[in-house]
Amino acid sequence: MFLAVPRRNVESALKSLPAWNGRVLIDATNRFVEATPKLVLADLGGKGASEVVAALAVPASSRRSIPLSPPASMKGRSRTEDVA
Repeated sequence: MFLAVPRRNVESALKSLPAWNGRVLIDATNRFVEATPKLVLADLGGKGASEVVAALAVPASSRRSIPLSPPASMKGRSRTEDVA
């Protein structure tokens, strides 16, 4: 299953799903809470965006992340910071 919703909708989207029953979750969200007029990253308390999604998706059999952040927003950050 792909998760591709705005950051503010992640929790409600995952809560509305039936039991995982071994399904795989592919996290295609990003950590932006605002995109215009400029990009604003969510304050995730030091956690990676996929860590937050993974905690909400227990017990999915696997969780993967597709980093969707534009390169400019990743400047000075670790390549794996948002990948769980």
